[in-house]
Amino acid sequence: MEAQVRAAQTHIQSYTFQALPKTVAELQALPEAAMNDVYAVAALSVLALMRFEESRAAAEDKWR
Repeated sequence: MEAQVRAAQTHIQSYTFQALPKTVAELQALPEAAMNDVYAVAALSVLALMRFEESRAAAEDKWR
């Protein structure tokens, strides 16, 4: 486990998105939504949080 933690601490992964998804369908259409990479899942989480920060009411309506 310690080796895995060390590897995660030194791993650098970056993702670039053309636009912030406005709906769940747009989020799910992204290749990163395959959910087979923990870093991609983290990137999608950031997108969801960004939408939430922009408008909590809109995010709650659109992400359900």
